[in-house]
Amino acid sequence: MALSCLLSSLLIQVRRDFRFSPFLTLKIAYFCTINIESMRAIDVKAIGNHNISVSFNDGISGIVDLSDLIQKGIFRDLQDPIFFAKVYTTGEAIAWSDDLEIDALNIYAKIVKKEPSEFAHKHFTHAAD
Repeated sequence: MALSCLLSSLLIQVRRDFRFSPFLTLKIAYFCTINIESMRAIDVKAIGNHNISVSFNDGISGIVDLSDLIQKGIFRDLQDPIFFAKVYTTGEAIAWSDDLEIDALNIYAKIVKKEPSEFAHKHFTHAAD
């Protein structure tokens, strides 16, 4: 949902800046929705030492170390091992509560060793083809 709102705002700005037609803007929005939002986390488990094991619907899976993250801001709550073990997925996010979550795309990017922006950029460049 948050990604949809972000994409909508971005597409409105792109349309203004580059004077794309409404049809092309819709085509870009459709392409990005299919390729970015269809990437969903389907399983997540806490596996100790502030690591999570995550699987995605495209077959990608891996272990992500969140040790650095739990030293910052609201993520300090994850230092409690009992709370950390309550991890779950909404598909679009890896979460511990309604107020504490990480975008699944960021986790996916860590697993495949890329920046999250590489996924969005790749999809935008091919949308007008």
